[in-house]
Amino acid sequence: IDGVQIYGGFEGFENSVFERDIDLNETIISGDIGIIGDPTDNCYHLFYHPDFGYQYYWDAVLDGFTLRDAYANGFSPYDQGGAIYNFRANITVRNCKFSANRAYSGGAVYNYWDSDSRYINCTFTGNTATGYGGAAVNANSTAEYTNCLFYLNSALYGGAVYDAADSRFISCTVSNNTGTLGGGFYTYNAATVMDNSIIWGNTASSNGHQFYNNNNSNITLNYSSYTSGVAHVFNNNSTFTAANNCLVTDPMFVNSAGNDFRLLEASSCRDSGNNTYNSETLDIDGYARVQNITIDRGPYEFMVLNVPALSISEHISGVQLVWDSVPYAYSYKIYAASTPYGSFTFLTATDNISYVNPVSESMKYFYITASTDQLK
Repeated sequence: IDGVQIYGGFEGFENSVFERDIDLNETIISGDIGIIGDPTDNCYHLFYHPDFGYQYYWDAVLDGFTLRDAYANGFSPYDQGGAIYNFRANITVRNCKFSANRAYSGGAVYNYWDSDSRYINCTFTGNTATGYGGAAVNANSTAEYTNCLFYLNSALYGGAVYDAADSRFISCTVSNNTGTLGGGFYTYNAATVMDNSIIWGNTASSNGHQFYNNNNSNITLNYSSYTSGVAHVFNNNSTFTAANNCLVTDPMFVNSAGNDFRLLEASSCRDSGNNTYNSETLDIDGYARVQNITIDRGPYEFMVLNVPALSISEHISGVQLVWDSVPYAYSYKIYAASTPYGSFTFLTATDNISYVNPVSESMKYFYITASTDQLK
């Protein structure tokens, strides 16, 4: 319904949506309404927006939910869009996680016929389609995905996304998805645009690990990183353009095997996007979207965080430093100087939250930074 805004993530004492914590207070909408753990008796859709002869517009908002366990296994259209089915529905979905949804087309979402919906800061993981688009299908629509993450989705055509539309992906990462044709994307008569995005590490059992570009489709990448080569980009009577500041080097995720797609400090995706494509102030983790003048590629901004609390005490071997743990940090770098305003020297890196510095009369001042880099 136009103008209806639904928010999750509350504990109960908040006075506004800005006080909620959607990570701490997960709000789940589940389709597992029958025998728990048996998907065959789950509901077809969590949100069903059929054609009523008029369009919903973007002031209809869904924000801060986990949408899971829908099983769209009925007759059409009840086999499309497990979590959300849109027919001429231009809704805004923000800060949501789509997981373990199933359908024949669009395991998580199905956007059809002028459904120009927007998905912002959303995660799509573990969704399955037996036919098209493990996470999403866009057909005759102009859906837009910003700061979104797609991983571990699967389908026959388009492990992550099946696009038969003019869809746009801005600052997204698509990785570790699987399909038969198109591990990441399958496009059909589409004009798909990807800006500031990363398409890497997807797998197709037949053709097009990253892209299967079919039937007069045109995929355009701008300031994006992707895996290149004939095995990764398959074109059938279609065009693929990646001439505008695109990279084919490893994006250097923190731990792709563990599905952590934040960037390492040495990643070529850091500070190499284009700010003009960005319209969001926060990344998918809720941190400031631009950290160092130029935006990073993908949904995460690289963070080098000063550790908020540091205590110093005497130790038999020198000076003991103890600090608070920082979320998402895999290592800490320790610096020291002889004066508080002098030049600080890098001492060492550790994955602990304490360090003993040998006695040194010259090094009396310390500071610590946290990093997403893992120590070898």
